[in-house]
Amino acid sequence: MKLKSKTLPQYWQKQFSKITLCLGLLLQAYIFPSYSQENLKPKIETTPGIIESLLEIIEIEKNQYSALIKEAEEKSLLITDENQVKELKLDPFFVKSLLLNSENKYLNFLKDQKDECQLISLFQNNLIKTSRGLVNRVIVNYRDENNNRERALLTRSNFLELYFKKKCINNKELGKLFENQSLAQTMKNISFPTPTTDQQCQQILNDWQKNPNTPFLCGIHETISRGEKAQNILPALSSVQRRRRSVLQARVSTAQRLVPLVPYFQRTYLKNLCENIDNKKNFCDKYLAKDIWSQIATGEKPDYLLKYKCRNALGKDQVTKNDLKKCALKFKNESPYCLTNGSKGHPSLFPLESCNEISNSLNNAQLVTKYHDCPGSVDNEGIVNAHRIISHFKKDEYASSEFTCATESNLTFANLNINANNAKGWPLKICFKNLATDLKECHPYVPGASENSELSEDFVIAKILKKVERTPFEVSCKLVNSRIYNPNRLGYKTGCHIVYNPSNCTSIHCPKEIYYETKIIDYLKYEGQVLYDYFPTSFSNEKYATSNLINDTLKKESKVLRNLTAIKFFFSNTKDGIVHGIGCAEDLYPQSFMRHSLNECRPLPFIIDGVIEKSDQVSLVFRGAISDLHTPKNISWNMVFNAVANYKELHPLETWTLYGIR
Repeated sequence: MKLKSKTLPQYWQKQFSKITLCLGLLLQAYIFPSYSQENLKPKIETTPGIIESLLEIIEIEKNQYSALIKEAEEKSLLITDENQVKELKLDPFFVKSLLLNSENKYLNFLKDQKDECQLISLFQNNLIKTSRGLVNRVIVNYRDENNNRERALLTRSNFLELYFKKKCINNKELGKLFENQSLAQTMKNISFPTPTTDQQCQQILNDWQKNPNTPFLCGIHETISRGEKAQNILPALSSVQRRRRSVLQARVSTAQRLVPLVPYFQRTYLKNLCENIDNKKNFCDKYLAKDIWSQIATGEKPDYLLKYKCRNALGKDQVTKNDLKKCALKFKNESPYCLTNGSKGHPSLFPLESCNEISNSLNNAQLVTKYHDCPGSVDNEGIVNAHRIISHFKKDEYASSEFTCATESNLTFANLNINANNAKGWPLKICFKNLATDLKECHPYVPGASENSELSEDFVIAKILKKVERTPFEVSCKLVNSRIYNPNRLGYKTGCHIVYNPSNCTSIHCPKEIYYETKIIDYLKYEGQVLYDYFPTSFSNEKYATSNLINDTLKKESKVLRNLTAIKFFFSNTKDGIVHGIGCAEDLYPQSFMRHSLNECRPLPFIIDGVIEKSDQVSLVFRGAISDLHTPKNISWNMVFNAVANYKELHPLETWTLYGIR
């Protein structure tokens, strides 16, 4: 028969550790001699032996504390003058209750200290508690007029006010920095370093453990955390439990006042720090994780890197911080999930990349992607690439639903050309005969609907109808699927409806029937076809090539890059620069595009926004204009070189089409 060793459950191991620590602090006077040297006759039983059962120790302590409270309540004090009493201090049995009932992680602030102000800072920030919970009233002892030791109750604020007059003045001054009126500025002034190595992380944690600000920062974290817990509990409480509800509502209100003052990154940082202040492994794991998803969850990386993919994966229009954390955990633990999820309603090259591959790319990427475009719904890949470049430098943010994503790209490209007075670049117009002048009148438009642009098709048609039909009120037009449109239904009998057949539509070419008050409007004519050069194909149109319009509009410098060394040098000297170019799709996506003849080449614009160096291998962060914006891939320089070189052979000017722009 084998004998199995018995071990305490984890909870009781922690309790045993806590009791051992607390008894050491109290009985051996390791930290606060003034609290252990006590002449007051104990009317309560002394501390039980360490060999007694843990349950018994805790139960005895609760009984002792109840008796202590009962005795102290007989003398509730309000001291307005420090001369009213002598030698005022926390009662040692009260301190014992604080130490036995508080969390180990905060008690470790006292472990290697001989400064009782550390205990006061924990008490000041509600980081320690008695067997009855958070402390509102304090048990003190003092000498009365007859020089006898007595116990009494003071309010927490009254005790601190008196204590700071004689001791721990710095605690009081520090406390002012963390009051609501100065908290926002204080958070800006405090550095929250994130480690990149294990040794660095150990040093950062050691520094926080010794930093006098840490108890105050953790006090903020705990206040916000209690408010969040209270908010979850409140709905389950009966309205009869008024006192309990009042306490919880007060916690929620206090937390809600703090949240706007502490930015998200600092809140997640404090959560990790304060919950793992005594656990190096747990604290460091959050920051030494290589995956981008964990870094987004902690606030180290911007949430737009995950938000749109997460929104799509969860099928939600908006995602919360908790949703982002769920997605981050899923993407981190289920790498194949990203191969088929995260781009629904935003058609692009399929399948996508694995979560691990995307994470590796995003860790080294620079492209700003505060939207989610849909390359498969846009007629021309150059429009997609131009939209991505302009949105990167302008840091534009779009709602990007599956119904607006194509219009967003087209609007960016249309504005680029219209603002440059390049009518050839965006020739799409809606025309009609103006009966007042008997002349043809045309208005530029962008196919689709948009709430934010006067160029959108619905807005342009509404403006023309108001003018031609001479309506005394504003006209509003809606795009309607022909499968849904029914003129016999009440909702379609009034107003303007632009009816289209989705099976006969692209983002730019989409024949439509327009109805106003059920009458078909046949005098509006769609004209124009989008033709443009991404890079110049002749010297005569060089000025209006899309690449040059982008440089002029954004006032950016552009430089040709011919080799990997030049690309590495470019990225080492810019924080927001990106590389764009055109190459043969057959070289960039050999698995998706096969060559059937010798010089076959499908020109494909692309963006490179980072370099990944591992050992002796170098790869590039690549986003083709037909691929999902939020699914970058790693690609070798040889593939890019071959793609650009093969396209150069077919280019009218034999131009090398790879440029860095910054």
